[in-house]
Amino acid sequence: MDLSPKARHIYTQIHSEDTKLGDLRNIAKAIKKDHVLALELWSTAAFNTRQLVILIMDKKKYPEGVRLTTSRNLLKLKRINAINNKTNHS
Repeated sequence: MDLSPKARHIYTQIHSEDTKLGDLRNIAKAIKKDHVLALELWSTAAFNTRQLVILIMDKKKYPEGVRLTTSRNLLKLKRINAINNKTNHS
């Protein structure tokens, strides 16, 4: 994982179990929108980092194909959960 100095600083700042959502919101407020940084941080695959990415990414630059794929996956998950709920309550 080869990160820029800015991304590495942010990653080390939030990569702990003590990081709260409020901390991420404050960092995101300082960063505002930075899609390039968001893509770089997403590559770390760390939970806190990905939460921050959702706050700082530019949704207009989010690829349409990814949006469609994500929507389809969410629909599949909802269907699976609905089926599981029906079988658990029977």
